[in-house]
Amino acid sequence: MVDDWKFNLFSPFLRNGRVDSRLLRALGISPHTHYDGFFEKVLDRDENTSFDFYMEAESGRKIFFDLKLSETGFGSCADDERHRQKLERHYRPHLHERVDGKWLEPATFFANYGVPRML
Repeated sequence: MVDDWKFNLFSPFLRNGRVDSRLLRALGISPHTHYDGFFEKVLDRDENTSFDFYMEAESGRKIFFDLKLSETGFGSCADDERHRQKLERHYRPHLHERVDGKWLEPATFFANYGVPRML
């Protein structure tokens, strides 16, 4: 049996919780800017989206990474009561001024579930 383990592509760029200057330069950010980095970061336990890598600057700027290396898409979800409640309670209030209303219709939202959750 193969052990279940993960390798995070950002591992070489994180030292003692601080983002390495090589990654900052690759992203076009001054290497003198301080960013803390985190693997599998969940910002809102109620919403429960986990980002593969997350960076936050002293200024409060946040950068999120969600990589899809072996998946064929950003995923859909069931149109069930639990997801409808999350749409109404969390996503709609957060997204209603950021996206066209058609993307918040249940059929469209749930068919593209992985994308709007990143906004």
